[in-house]
Amino acid sequence: MQNEKILLNRGRVNLQQLQSQQAATKSSRPDEEQSVEHTSSDYELVRNEVRNFLMNEHNKLVQDALFNKKRKPEVERTIRNYLQIERKFVAGMSIDDVVLRIWKDIFSLGPLDDALEDNSITEIMINGYDQPWVKQNGKDRPAGDLIQFDNQKHLETIIVTKILNSCGKSVSDKNPIVDARIGECRVNVVWQPISQMKGPILTIRKFPPITLTETEFLEKGTASPEMFEFIKLIVQGGCSICMGGSTGSGKTTTFKLMAGFIKKGERVVVIEDTAEMRLEKLYPYEEGYHFISEECRIMEDESLDIVIQKLVVTSLRQTPKRLIIGEIRKEKDLLAAIEAALIGHPLWFTMHGLSASELAERISMLLARFMAKQDANRLLSKSLNIIMMQKHFAEDDRRRVFEIVEIVGVDKDGELILNPIFEYDWDHKKFVRSNPISERLVKMFQHAEIPRTRYEKYLQPAG
Repeated sequence: MQNEKILLNRGRVNLQQLQSQQAATKSSRPDEEQSVEHTSSDYELVRNEVRNFLMNEHNKLVQDALFNKKRKPEVERTIRNYLQIERKFVAGMSIDDVVLRIWKDIFSLGPLDDALEDNSITEIMINGYDQPWVKQNGKDRPAGDLIQFDNQKHLETIIVTKILNSCGKSVSDKNPIVDARIGECRVNVVWQPISQMKGPILTIRKFPPITLTETEFLEKGTASPEMFEFIKLIVQGGCSICMGGSTGSGKTTTFKLMAGFIKKGERVVVIEDTAEMRLEKLYPYEEGYHFISEECRIMEDESLDIVIQKLVVTSLRQTPKRLIIGEIRKEKDLLAAIEAALIGHPLWFTMHGLSASELAERISMLLARFMAKQDANRLLSKSLNIIMMQKHFAEDDRRRVFEIVEIVGVDKDGELILNPIFEYDWDHKKFVRSNPISERLVKMFQHAEIPRTRYEKYLQPAG
């Protein structure tokens, strides 16, 4: 019987020719079923080698391509080059067939693919295999028409073998909750027995490169032109700003636009639980911007965690001019950020809240876990200048900045003094300017060398 083993050199060869030769040899066998089984095992061997190569040498590409199918040509090119250089082939399959099948086996998420490619969908929520939901155009809706799993095992296989394997994480009964960032998506998995649904709970939040121009910001009614000019002032004046609102209210998108008002060359450290803003890409080094992005790391061993508090402390040794932090949830992270602002670093961060007054009270209560309430108020008043509130209005599907409030100081009883500067009139559905800015804000604008003509009108009562 002819020796079927083909010895190969290390140089590039014609894979199509080799595969044809191999296929011809196999076809001479009387037992066709044995040939099919052999082809399958050959393919699995090649696929596993390619998978290891991609995970070791192109891990970022793997993660990006899993949720961004626009990277498919680059992935296919990388796989093809590897197959040619390493002379990997499968009997009876062309190189194109091998590349396509590897793409499907490693990168296709089956029922999730269409939802991931739909830019109108920003969140995918799988509540067990039989209850899929999506957030589409800002609204949650059942998605059984778009996403269908065969059974619980089908969902579990996609989560474990594709999604979690791509980032080197695992889930089990002992470790039933996993958070990960994969490419431009944030992934949360809740496994059994914590999940009481028919299978795991999978949540995928997409971070598409949503950016608004100044014109779009105004055309969408996010703020009035007068508010927009004031927002530019507080950014360029070096104000510390808390942006409040619920999930999906547009806080991050507004922050991304505001970041463009920061002076080029100003060193800005961006710290997030999950890197979402991507300001270093939106405002690149090549154009003179100086954004540094850092992401927290959460491990199974808490002693190895890198949290916001630690990154804030580290950032102070990186000579920043300004700090931008993603959402703050924990009191220790908040205290570290507020103390950084106290010593002169303009600070931006986001928190969940319903109104500026409610959010100010919540921040004060978190700080009060480390000190007396009056001291917490004083610390907050000296560290934070502005609270902006944003909301998604379901009635007309618009996102609006509905409050811009200045923290002026504390009164004789140690209570915070809040000065509403802009508000949204809910009854008449329009933006209104409420009160003049304080002397404290004037001094900040003067220190930033902003011409008085730019802020003079905000010194006068509205009318």
